[in-house]
Amino acid sequence: MGISTITPGKECFWTDVRIEDWYDSPLKPGRYQLIVKKRFTRNGDWTESNPVTFDVVASKSAPGAGSLLVAAHGQSNHDLEKLDQKIIKDFESKLPQWSHKRGEPIQGSTDVLIEKFVWSHRIVHISVVPHKSAAEAREAIERFVRYDSEKEQLQGFGDEAYAWGYALGKVALRKGRYAIFIDVHADVDSDADA
Repeated sequence: MGISTITPGKECFWTDVRIEDWYDSPLKPGRYQLIVKKRFTRNGDWTESNPVTFDVVASKSAPGAGSLLVAAHGQSNHDLEKLDQKIIKDFESKLPQWSHKRGEPIQGSTDVLIEKFVWSHRIVHISVVPHKSAAEAREAIERFVRYDSEKEQLQGFGDEAYAWGYALGKVALRKGRYAIFIDVHADVDSDADA
């Protein structure tokens, strides 16, 4: 046991979460849900986190794996490269002081675009997953947000969009056959003007 001071209503880093603590590794392809329960005093009530739902997709490198992610989504890397340049150009024209770094997808997931934009202590993560069709992308977004009771449907963002989390800083949206996931956050404690 350890003692930490937590300020009510304020986000703070608590600990790293190791998936291996909840599931046998490596994870098999499928849908998973993670809920963390914690007690703040030895005899206190249990507190439960919002559920985190995630999918594990088979990769080419896994023994006995199903179809490769590229085959499942049917897009070429050329399409993602063009989209990458469009996102960077748009971001730089509106927020030129922000720095950019292209992220690396999970090993074996070659057909995913991951962008990270940073300024001061503000961070925007953007992940784009192309699908074979708009219907497939719609299904992926619906599966992703299905279990979050705190989500809000947004109007005017792509073909459909949902937001949830602290200050609605997480967004899942669909534009045509693209599923787009955005996470916006700031380290308020380290940023005097946040």
